[in-house]
Parts: sequence; structure tokens; C-alpha cells
Amino acid sequence: MSSLRSGREGYYRIVSDGFPGTVRDEVWRTLSAALGDADAWDGAPVRVRHGALVVSLDVHADLAVRASDVVTRLRAPYDNPTHFRFRLRPQSLFDPLRVLFGVVDDPSGDPAFDRRFTAETDDPARLAALLRDAELRALLLAEPWCTLEVRDAEDWFARDFPAGTDELHLEVDGRVTEPRRLEALFRAFAHTLDGLVSLDAKVRPADHEHDA
Repeated sequence: MSSLRSGREGYYRIVSDGFPGTVRDEVWRTLSAALGDADAWDGAPVRVRHGALVVSLDVHADLAVRASDVVTRLRAPYDNPTHFRFRLRPQSLFDPLRVLFGVVDDPSGDPAFDRRFTAETDDPARLAALLRDAELRALLLAEPWCTLEVRDAEDWFARDFPAGTDELHLEVDGRVTEPRRLEALFRAFAHTLDGLVSLDAKVRPADHEHDA
């Protein structure tokens, strides 16, 4: 399977092809096989490549805070020509103050979803278009404690990708080893990535290179 360092043309296949169901199934089977006995998985990064697409799963401990702050993460490079940013996180007690920090009210128009998640974004219309997908909302509602965002690729994960690459990043508290839950998280993650790619389907490599 090819590396993203093999060239920009391969990288842009993420934009043009998306993450259809057949590819999701194949990537999950490969990821699951790489994990082996998930209960014995030590949380070390597991990276799966499918053409230009790379998906990484790991367990991360933030040493700058409490030792108990451990999260399970899914990450994938995301070619983001519009520089769109969003973050979905579980509602908290502090959310009555959210308007002070530019948080979007009722991002999806689905009351059940909007009660569970707080949304921050630089483009509310684009986020609303992403969340218009009822299947995506259902997948995320099944994991209401996850945080999902597009952000700068960082740390060891960014080294293999072109400068300026963004990542789709999903994390959930704790060390998740139960196979069915890992698969549910992956399905929500993959569906989101496909939705993001669909939003940018009309963006062409030449246009992006010109903007750069």
C-alpha cells in the first residue's frame, strides 16, 4: 500500500474517492486483524493504509494533566482545501456560557443530537450540511461521550504527510478494547470522513495548489 509521501496525486484521491462502505469494511478488517486480541492490545499506535488513505488507532495519555486522563483515538489525514474547522464534544455544565466563546446553537436541527453535543466551528453552514446526514447523527449518538474534530495534524502522526495537512480526530475517554465498541467508533469516524470529503468533492487539486 502506498505512502502519502509518494506524491500529491495519491493524496488527492482522498478528496475524489471518499470513504465508501466497501473501503470502510476492508479497512476495519485490516485494523481488527492488526489489533489481534484487543484485550491484550497495549494501546500502541496501529496504522492501516488503503491506497492514499491512512487511519491510525492508539491510546494516548496526556502527561501534562492527571495520569487518569487516558483517551482512545482514531485519526486520519484530511485534505481540507477550505480550511474548515469544527469540534463536537459532549455537553457540559459550563455550556450555558457557550455563546461567549462562539459555540453554535442547534448545529444539526435535531433536538436529540443538539442536546448531547456542543459544537464549535468557523463555518456553521458547512457543519449543518455535514450533520444533515441522519445516519451520521445516529452513529455519533451511539457514542455520546466522544469528541470529534478537524484540526492541524500534529506530533508523530504528521511526519509522513505534506506540510499543512489537517486531520480528522475522534477520541473517547479511557482505554477501549472491546471489539464491538472499537468498530462502532470506527464506523462513526469513517462516516464523518466520507461526509467531509463529499462536502469538498468539487474542489480540484489544481485549484488547491493555485490557492497555496
